[in-house]
Amino acid sequence: MVDTPARGAASTCLRMLAVPVGVAGLCLFAGSAQAQLVFKRYQYGTSGVTTVTGIRGDNMTGNYSIPNSGGDTGGLLFGLTNGTIAPFPTATANQSNYPGAISSTPYGPSFGSSTGILRVVGSYITTVSSPYDLGYLFDAAAPSASQLTTLRYPGIAATLYTIAHSNFGNQVVGNYDTNLPTGNAFIYDIPTATFTNNNKPGALSTTAYGVYGNKIAGGYGENSGPGPVLIPTEHGYIYNQTTNVFTRYDAPDSLFTHFEGITSGGRANTYNLVADSIGTDLRPHAWAVSVDAAGVATWTEITVPGAEVTSANSTYGGTVIGVYVEGRVTKAYTVNIPGLYNPVTNSANLTSGAAGAVAINGAGDDVVNNGSILMTGANSIGISNGTYGVVTNYGTIGVTGAGGTAVQMSGDFSTLLNAGTINAAPGGYAIQTDATAMGSIVVNNGIINGLVSIAAGSYARFENSGWLGISAAGAGATHQISGTFVQTAAGTMGMRVSPTAADRLLVDGTARLDGGLQVIAQPGTFAPRSSYTLVTATGGLSGAFQSATSTLPFLVPTLSYDANNAYLNLQVGGFAQAALTPNQAAVGAVLDATAPNATGDYATVVTALAGLSTQQGQTVMNAISGQNYSGFSSSMVQGTQLFLSNFAGQAGGGGGLDDSNRVALAEACDVACDTASPALWGAWGSALGGLGTISNGGSNSGTLTYNVGGFAGGLDRLVAQGLRVGATVGYQNANQWVGGFSGAGNSNTVQAGVYANYGEGKVYADAIAGYAYSANQMWRSIVIPGLASRTAYGFTGANQFYGQIETGYRFDIGGVANAFITPFVRLQAYTGTQNAFTETGADSLNLSVAQQTTNSLRTVLGAQLGGSMDLGWRDRLAMKVRLGWSHEYADTARPVTASLAGAPVAPFTTYGVAPQRNGVVLGLAATTAIADATSIYLRYEGEISGQDNAHALTAGFRMTW
Repeated sequence: MVDTPARGAASTCLRMLAVPVGVAGLCLFAGSAQAQLVFKRYQYGTSGVTTVTGIRGDNMTGNYSIPNSGGDTGGLLFGLTNGTIAPFPTATANQSNYPGAISSTPYGPSFGSSTGILRVVGSYITTVSSPYDLGYLFDAAAPSASQLTTLRYPGIAATLYTIAHSNFGNQVVGNYDTNLPTGNAFIYDIPTATFTNNNKPGALSTTAYGVYGNKIAGGYGENSGPGPVLIPTEHGYIYNQTTNVFTRYDAPDSLFTHFEGITSGGRANTYNLVADSIGTDLRPHAWAVSVDAAGVATWTEITVPGAEVTSANSTYGGTVIGVYVEGRVTKAYTVNIPGLYNPVTNSANLTSGAAGAVAINGAGDDVVNNGSILMTGANSIGISNGTYGVVTNYGTIGVTGAGGTAVQMSGDFSTLLNAGTINAAPGGYAIQTDATAMGSIVVNNGIINGLVSIAAGSYARFENSGWLGISAAGAGATHQISGTFVQTAAGTMGMRVSPTAADRLLVDGTARLDGGLQVIAQPGTFAPRSSYTLVTATGGLSGAFQSATSTLPFLVPTLSYDANNAYLNLQVGGFAQAALTPNQAAVGAVLDATAPNATGDYATVVTALAGLSTQQGQTVMNAISGQNYSGFSSSMVQGTQLFLSNFAGQAGGGGGLDDSNRVALAEACDVACDTASPALWGAWGSALGGLGTISNGGSNSGTLTYNVGGFAGGLDRLVAQGLRVGATVGYQNANQWVGGFSGAGNSNTVQAGVYANYGEGKVYADAIAGYAYSANQMWRSIVIPGLASRTAYGFTGANQFYGQIETGYRFDIGGVANAFITPFVRLQAYTGTQNAFTETGADSLNLSVAQQTTNSLRTVLGAQLGGSMDLGWRDRLAMKVRLGWSHEYADTARPVTASLAGAPVAPFTTYGVAPQRNGVVLGLAATTAIADATSIYLRYEGEISGQDNAHALTAGFRMTW
C-alpha cells in the first residue's frame, strides 16, 4: 500500500468564489475571468434548520430539525426536477421519518426514484441506541418489508456509531467508531451483506464519505510536526480499490482537509469532489474539487458572503450542495459551478448511414444528448458507454438499420438516464448490453420505443417511470432484462398483441409492477376470449399493474398473476363504456354480457366488432339497436290525428256562415240554406296528405321524418233535429326515416269509424270513434367494417282504436263577410298495439321485437275565425282560420324492447325520439258550393312544437240530398 500525495503547489489550481446567496457574483480565476453563479436556498416548513447532505441525478437528500426535540432530525428527499420535498424514507408521527427512530438523516442517494430502484444510505438513532447512530440502507426495489436494512459494523469491541455515507453499484461506504476520538472506515457489500474495514494504514483515524466507481473518498488523521512536537492534521484522500492505493489531497493553505463526497467529472477517470478544510487562518473553508485523469486537483473555494461558516456536502453534474450558517441559523444551498462537470455533450443532429458506425463512443465518459442522433446503417450504434459512464438523454436517439443499437451499455455499472426518446426499428435494439456489461442501470422517465436486451448479471437494475414498449407493427418480441426490474406508478408498459402472439418481458431476476399497461392491438380477428403471458420473472414477481388499456376500445384487457408471471386476458367488450347515448349503452350492455360466450355467426360479429374504433363501434351499436322501429308508434299516432283532423274539418267544426244547423260549410251560402228543410243524407270524400318531423331526441335518438297520403270518406244521415250520424272509412300509406340510420319503414293503414254531428243554434258538438289496422314493414341496413353488409327485414301488424270529441260555440260578427268566431275544445284519444315479430335477413343480428303499445290523449283549445266573400262565382267562398294550443297528456316515450337472435336471452330497450307535449295548431280552410247540394273544400292544418312540426293538406267534396 502506497501513500502518494497529490502533486505540489505547481500542480494545483485555485479558484476563489465569493457570491451572495440568491444573486449573481464574480468568480476570480486565472486572471480575474468572470462567471455568473446563482445560489438556491432550501427550507423545509417552519424548521429552524434544513440541511442537504447528498445528491445524485435528480435526487438530493437532507434533513430538518424537529421542533422542540432538543436537536433530533427528520430525513428528507428532494426532487430537483419537480421541486418536491418529501419525508424520507417514510413519514412518521414523531417526524423522525424513520420507523422506530427518534432521529434520522439520509446521506448518499443513487439514481432512480423512491418507488423504483433508488438506494439511499444514512443513519438513525433510537431510544435504545441513543446517543449513537445506526446506519441504514434503503432499497426501493426490495420488497416493502425489507426495503430498510440496519447497518452496524460487527466486531468484538462494542461499536458506538455506524454511519453510512454513500453508495455506488453494490457498495456502501461509511464510518464506525469503537472509540470516540478515532474513526474507522468501512465498505459494505450489499449482495453478501458483509463489512470490510478500510482504514488507511498508519492513520490515527479514517473516514469514508463518498464512493463512485472504484474510488472512495474521505479523510484520515495523523500526527505530524517538527521535532518532538506532534501536531494532529487531517488530509483528504481518494482510494483506488483496483490498485489499493490511497492518494492524499490537501486544500491550499490548510491544516485540515476532508473530502465529503465524490462523483464523475464527466470524462473517464476524472472526478469531482467537495471538501471542507481548516486553513492556516484557522477558519473553515468549503471547496469544489476537480481531479483530472492524471490525479491533478483544481480547487474552487465556495464562500457565501455574510455567512459565518460555509460547508460543502456533495456534488453531482456540476452542482454543489451544502450548508451555511448565517445569523446563527443553518441553511441549505445548491449552486452550479460552470466548467466543473465536463461530459461529452451533443446538441446537434447527427446522422450516419455507415454500417457499424458509432455516433458517440463514451468509453467511460459521461454523455449528455440534447440533440438528435439517427443511425441507419446495419449494426450501427447511437451512443456507447463504458464502465461507470452515465448517458443522460434529453433528445432523441434512433436506429433503423438491421442489428443497430440506439444505446449500448458496456463495462461495470454503466448508467442510462433517459428523459427523451429512444427509438429502434424492428431488427434493432433500443438498449442492448455487450458481453462486458455488469450491473448496468437504466432509469427511464421518457420513451423507450424498441426492443430491450440487458444481460448484465444479477446486479443490473432497470426502472421504468416512462413509456416502455414497441410501437412498430407486429407482435411476439421479447424484452430481456437481467437483475431487477421495477415499473413505478408513473410508468407505462406497451405490449403489442395480435390474435396469435404478444410481446413479452422476460426478467432473469425479480420484477415489481405498478403503473399502467397499454395493450397495442394489431390487425386481425381476435377470438371472443384470448390469453397471453406478458411478464415472467424467474426470481419472483410482485405488485400489479394499476390500469390496463387497449388501443382497440372493444378489446377489454384484464390481468391475472402468479408468483412469477403476469397474464393478459383479452375479452371482446367495453361497448357500454364506449357508448355516447343511453340507446348505445343498452345495446353495449348486451354485447358486453354475451360476447364472451358467442358462437356461430354471433361470434363472427363480435370478433369483427373487436377491431373497430370507438366511433365505428358507436355507429354499429346504433345500427344494431333497432330504435328506428319506434318511428311506427309516432307515425301511426300522427296518421290517426291527420284522419281525425280531417273529419273535424269536414264535419263543420265551428258552425256555418248563417243560422243553419251546420250540416256543412257548403251549406253556409244563402242559396244552399234557403231550403225548406235540411237534407237527410250526406256523403263526403277527401284526399289527404301530410308530412312532418320529430326531432326532440337530442343525441340519443335520430330525427323521425315521415310522410303520409291517402283518402277518407263518409256517409251520414239526419236522424233528429240537428243530429247526424254516419260512418267513415279511410286508407293511408305512410313512409318514415330516422336520421342516422340506413333504412326506411312503410305502413299501410285501413281506418273505419262511426261519427255523430250535433248542431243547435250556435252550439255544436262532433264525435267519432273508430278502429284502424296498420301493416308495418321496415328494412334496416347494418354495416360492420370487415363483414359483408346485412339487411334486416321486419313485418308486423298493429291494431288501433281512436276517438275524438269536439265542441264549440259560435259568436256572430256579421257584416258583409258574415264573419263569426268560434272558440272550441277538442279531445283526442288513441291506443295502438303493434304485434311482436322477428326480423329476417340479418342472421344473428335479426331482432325479435316485443309487442309495444302506444297511447295518446291530446287536447286542443282554440278558436276559429270564419267568413265568406263574393267572388262572382256560383256561390260565396267561405273561409276559416283556426288557431289553437295542443297538449299531450299520455306518456310520449317511444320504447322498443328487443333481443338479438344471437343473444335471445338478453333483451334490451331503446328509445326513439319523443314528440313534444305542447304545440301551436294552425288551420286554414276554404269551401264553396259548386252545385245546389255539392260543395268542395281545401284545408290545411299544421302543428308547430318547438323543433317538431306536422303539416296536413286535404281536398274533398260533400254532397247532400
